[in-house]
Amino acid sequence: MKSSAKKVELASVDDLFSTEESRADAGRETLKGVPEFERVGSYYMLGEELSEQGYHASYVYNDAEMMEIGRDQMKLLEGNLPQKANEVVVSEYFLSTYGHNAKIGDTVTLDTESFHGDYVVTGILDSVNEKEANTCAIILSKAALKEWDGFNPAGYRAYAHFKNSVQLDEELMTSYCREVAEEYQLCLSDGKYQQQLIFKESTEYRYLKKSA
Repeated sequence: MKSSAKKVELASVDDLFSTEESRADAGRETLKGVPEFERVGSYYMLGEELSEQGYHASYVYNDAEMMEIGRDQMKLLEGNLPQKANEVVVSEYFLSTYGHNAKIGDTVTLDTESFHGDYVVTGILDSVNEKEANTCAIILSKAALKEWDGFNPAGYRAYAHFKNSVQLDEELMTSYCREVAEEYQLCLSDGKYQQQLIFKESTEYRYLKKSA
């Protein structure tokens, strides 16, 4: 039976705000080993910065699994995720409006506070609602993320797909999320365990946030 896209977001994959990257990686690998999870993706939201050209750059790091999980909101149309600090994935809207219709392998110029200069395009996105909000999603490499002044390993987040999720109800999902958070010490700075569940039903998203 093909599993549905029922997902759970665990609100910190690091060991209590570990400052060691190796421990952060170990935390994410631990989640990937949870037998009830079909797929675990990792991401890091850096936030938005205003470009000198007037658009809002929304910077994020996503791994390949996260791109698959989030493909309804941000789909990689062609190319690959960036690997080097001077590489980016940008949207079709960005390229047509601010990137001089650059192609994969060409360079584009970023001009925000944290990221400025020339970057090589390694992939092209289809990202929803960019034109309406004049916001451009820009995927950075892990190398660029770690060079960012605001980087903290505790900022990593993980999304997980449940196996056989069609058989799980909301109460069971919530209970299991709490167990996972407690077992793997996925907690916030205030010590409260937190889970964010996103259930996908057809094309609709429902958002549920639980704190203890």
